[in-house]
Amino acid sequence: MIELFPLQRSEFQHQFGISAMPAHVPIFRTIDCHGDKVLLKRELLSGAHRDHYLVQSPSDRPGFQTDTDHRSFDDPPNRRLNRFVTWAIERSEHLSEDSRSPHGDIEPFDAYPPLEWLYRQTQEDIVFLSPEPPFVVTGGCVCFPSGWSLPNKVGQPLLEVHDGVPGFAEQLWKKTSGLMSRLKIDRSVWRSNWGIRPSPDLDQSLRRTASVQSQRDQINKGNAMRHCYFRVEFQTLTKLDEIGIVFTIRTTQCPLASLTTEQLTCLRDNLRSCPEATLRYKGIAPMLDAICTGIERQLNASPR
Repeated sequence: MIELFPLQRSEFQHQFGISAMPAHVPIFRTIDCHGDKVLLKRELLSGAHRDHYLVQSPSDRPGFQTDTDHRSFDDPPNRRLNRFVTWAIERSEHLSEDSRSPHGDIEPFDAYPPLEWLYRQTQEDIVFLSPEPPFVVTGGCVCFPSGWSLPNKVGQPLLEVHDGVPGFAEQLWKKTSGLMSRLKIDRSVWRSNWGIRPSPDLDQSLRRTASVQSQRDQINKGNAMRHCYFRVEFQTLTKLDEIGIVFTIRTTQCPLASLTTEQLTCLRDNLRSCPEATLRYKGIAPMLDAICTGIERQLNASPR
């Protein structure tokens, strides 16, 4: 399933699409195969390639702990150092300070440094940025990217992070920079992003480029609806005192064949009007004919 369908118009446009997020709405959710995603994150973070997914924030940044100290939240200095973890628990629908003990599929709190413990209990990817322009990426944990890797972005200003995104500098950067500068402490905003990938694999980091390309090469008019996945990222931004800006990404996806008739119609029209540069950037261009043909066949077969 997908959490939401972000296309609202029948013609493609670069979407800014920022909305305020009510404080009572959890940022860290348990939807869409949550347990499977958490287990996959733990596998990646425990494996030989963990440095492809996890970048520790600098130890001199206030609000973070990067050593192996496993003290609990009960230690006042540790509560201050792990302000973000405390905030994340408050904005979660499945974590609590009782999670210091085994709780369902929650690992014991003292098994890992607090920040890594949080990464291992949530399906959301998390990126930290500096609180002021130029909004530099400082660290985080991203296990489910769509064609990029966090280590390549750390140290880059936000505009440089989006270098190569068609239309971003010209159409979206001014709005994005203005929004980031106006963020108020602990007032979250959200947006969504979409794509089509030739694989159900959640981990599509640069380490997996060859595998994803091989799967893309096998897409044809007969299998596109079953083998291509509509992928949606639910993204939030929150500015936290002494922490910086927190960017979360929750990825949901489904085969194209699972979309409704209305969703497929909207997607088809967006693909037809999408600029070539954007189709190439999203990795859709090589599959476009197969996807559009598959959509038309399914629409024609649907009851009128």
